[in-house]
Amino acid sequence: MVISSAKLIEVSLVTEPAIDSARVAEVAASEEEQVSEEAPASEDQTTTEGEQVSDTTVPAPAVETVEAQATEVQAKSAPMFTAPRVDLNVTAGQYALAQIRASQGDLDARDLVAALEVATTTENIGVVPPTYLRDLIGIIDDQMPFADSLEQGALPATGMKFYRPVIGTQATTAVTAEGVELDSTDTSISSLEINVVKIGGANVINAELVERSDPAYVDVLLRELAASWAQKADAYAFSIALGAPGTSDGATLYKGIAKGISDSYGVLRRVPNRFLADTANFAELLQEVDGSARPLFAAAAPQNAAGLMAQGSTSGTIAGLQLVVDPNLDTGTGVKGVVYASDAATFYRSGAIQIRSNIVANAQYEIGVYGYVACAPKYASAFRNITVTP
Repeated sequence: MVISSAKLIEVSLVTEPAIDSARVAEVAASEEEQVSEEAPASEDQTTTEGEQVSDTTVPAPAVETVEAQATEVQAKSAPMFTAPRVDLNVTAGQYALAQIRASQGDLDARDLVAALEVATTTENIGVVPPTYLRDLIGIIDDQMPFADSLEQGALPATGMKFYRPVIGTQATTAVTAEGVELDSTDTSISSLEINVVKIGGANVINAELVERSDPAYVDVLLRELAASWAQKADAYAFSIALGAPGTSDGATLYKGIAKGISDSYGVLRRVPNRFLADTANFAELLQEVDGSARPLFAAAAPQNAAGLMAQGSTSGTIAGLQLVVDPNLDTGTGVKGVVYASDAATFYRSGAIQIRSNIVANAQYEIGVYGYVACAPKYASAFRNITVTP
């Protein structure tokens, strides 16, 4: 080994050096001091003119200085190394023995154990392949809470629009005196136009991804497209059903809901049965408390409850209305929820349809999902947006 450059950190004398040639043979300070044999000058010695007598004595060098000088000379004469010279050509048994001796304090054994190279996974990545689990991380939600809460209808087999009759002016009666002509009012019937819309999406996939993926990429893609279809259909139903809702305001959330129930009853002549909440509305319902800071709707053991929401669930009742929590929707700024009757609108769907085709020229697959939906807002003002004005 040739050291072209090194940084010397420390030089120390030890009783048993790692390299025998660095052993200290002798210390100059330990040699017997040579006594000067010069005779001392006579005290009676006289001086002559022009001569000076000096009584200055030169002190002997201190022992510490001599030791330091000897150490420096010895250090300069001995070779220095930045790392111990260790014979790495050892067997597995010799290395195991060195590990035992190193744990017992043997310095040479410790140097051997420390000097051996450590193999890491980054240096040997070829023999440490990555492993991919089959469990996918991600939310694929195909629920459509609002659309499912409405009255369900059968979508006509043909056409991109259809009509439902709507009663306008109704026939009437009146208290009639004897011999007086009976009351008569003409009945008028119009129609509600309902549009059918298509919701769909597609992807082009290389054959390698289709045939060599695990878990199967096609299955994941179809689940994602079906979930997106359901979410878009849910949002479409909400936009049509609440195209022209009424508004019911109250000083508190509960009073606003009570006002919404009353207003919806005035339209339908019957009590509504649903309360819709988006994610923000749901959070407010959980936080609602009474005058004693007790949960108003989410109490574990309620007394005279204004509602009962099952803890750890989105199910429950609010003022007697079935709670519908829909993360696909946004009821709008300032709206605390929607009171409505399930049959105030009718939802129609064909269901999601899959299509697959092969592109031979590029060895690709085209996969898509689509379906038709429609929504009829039969009683628009029976949907009541709830607001709170303290």
